Amino acid sequence: MRLNISLPSILGTALLASLTACGGEVDPFALIQNQDYAGAIAAIEPMLETVEQGSDQHKELLLGYTEALCVESPGKARDTFIAAIDSDSGKDFLQPNDVTYVVNRMAKENHLLEAIDVMNKGNETWPKNDKIETVLAELIAASQSSGDDAALEKLKSMGYLGGD
Repeated sequence: MRLNISLPSILGTALLASLTACGGEVDPFALIQNQDYAGAIAAIEPMLETVEQGSDQHKELLLGYTEALCVESPGKARDTFIAAIDSDSGKDFLQPNDVTYVVNRMAKENHLLEAIDVMNKGNETWPKNDKIETVLAELIAASQSSGDDAALEKLKSMGYLGGD
């Protein structure tokens, strides 16, 4: 039988619970670095509720949270990041390089459909941006080389690929 949660995630979550109970601080970015994505998500979620929206700390936490979600829950990562772009301060505190970071992280995990959605939102928000156009070209190439028919169809339906 295969477990759905990895041992590092179980240990990280247990460590997070025990440190939090003792009043200790947990570094969610250390958890991400150690590939304990579930632990990082659990650490970041309460922080996101208390941090000043649109601040540098909010951006850092949002990107870390999205990175961890890219592994654990790519659909939620996509939805969270797109909602942040759509927020009142989203276009002011997020930048095209943040979009490329998230798209690249999703593509690295082979979540091409979610990566396409984030890239598309970035392209709508910052049209004609060189960084977005570069990541679009890389995403098209990754979709073509992977042979992911769903990703290719999505790119085509969004107008990023020509007809057959």
